[in-house]
Amino acid sequence: MTGIFLEMEDAIVERLTDRLATIDPKPKVCRAADLDNIKDRSQGELRVFVLYNGIAEVSVMHENAPNIGTLTNEYLVWVVARSAKSHADQSGTKMLADPVLEKIIVSLMGARLIKTARALHIVPSTIEPAYAEGFGFFPLTFHHRINIRGEG
Repeated sequence: MTGIFLEMEDAIVERLTDRLATIDPKPKVCRAADLDNIKDRSQGELRVFVLYNGIAEVSVMHENAPNIGTLTNEYLVWVVARSAKSHADQSGTKMLADPVLEKIIVSLMGARLIKTARALHIVPSTIEPAYAEGFGFFPLTFHHRINIRGEG
């Protein structure tokens, strides 16, 4: 293995850090490892979290070649927004998150972030947005496919 799982996560973080720099308020982009350092409400007004979510699909080349296949890896990109404005109906968090979500989609949809890898694909998320105590949590899901050859 080449470390493509972490390499892609890092590439997503780098791309989003660059592309989201002009948004006001500027969201902080975090890796999965950063989650351990966040306690309760300390994440601030606007954050983006990039998380490897595991293998979403496996397909083999042919039944006679079970050691050659394609893995589809799933990456979740969460926008977390906090707003006291219109907190009862979540409109404040939606207003903060909307330009960030749009910029993430435009920045990652079909992007080939690693020269030797395939492009990312946005897919429908199985996770619904959620709201709690003035926070809005908005997920986006991206898939990335890689070919794998087992030692068989």
